[in-house]
Amino acid sequence: MRHKIKNGPSKLDLIQSLFLQQQNGKPYRVTFYLDGNLIYTAFLRTVKDEDGSKERWIISGSTPSNSCEGKSKIPPRNFRAYYRTDKREGFMDLDEDEGEDD
Repeated sequence: MRHKIKNGPSKLDLIQSLFLQQQNGKPYRVTFYLDGNLIYTAFLRTVKDEDGSKERWIISGSTPSNSCEGKSKIPPRNFRAYYRTDKREGFMDLDEDEGEDD
């Protein structure tokens, strides 16, 4: 299922999520604000530069169980996203199958 990202992490937050995997004994998470008033916290696995601009990224990761604030609670999901740190927008594709609950 595809969702529009309306706001999200800064470039520094993306870097920290990869290099600071643990914060106070817990995995480092970032937050994405999606269409439909959904808010997802996520663990990132990969962040790849999409076009050399250092502002457009291809991201993969997972959302832990009950990570969604808004309409409903969800099971963990893997996702892939295109995200622009200069505009803090993009889109996220959530897998239909359950992901890992890190």
